[in-house]
Amino acid sequence: MDTEYGNRHIVVCGHITYESVSHFLKDFLHEDREDVDVEVVFLHRKEPDLELEGLLKRHYTTVEFFQGTMMNAVDLERVKI
Repeated sequence: MDTEYGNRHIVVCGHITYESVSHFLKDFLHEDREDVDVEVVFLHRKEPDLELEGLLKRHYTTVEFFQGTMMNAVDLERVKI
């Protein structure tokens, strides 16, 4: 892939909770997975609670969280999706 256009990333939205994010990251960032050079962007309309925020901080090199929704063009522009 040509990196001239920026980093590769995947956007996760929907039901964002500590449980859903921890299960997703466990599978997505598993060491046996071949292509892990992808940044994960979580987009949710509410701010993360303390438990979720702690989980996101543990994965700060590969994960970002933005408050917003996929249905709002302003939010999409703000996070450069």
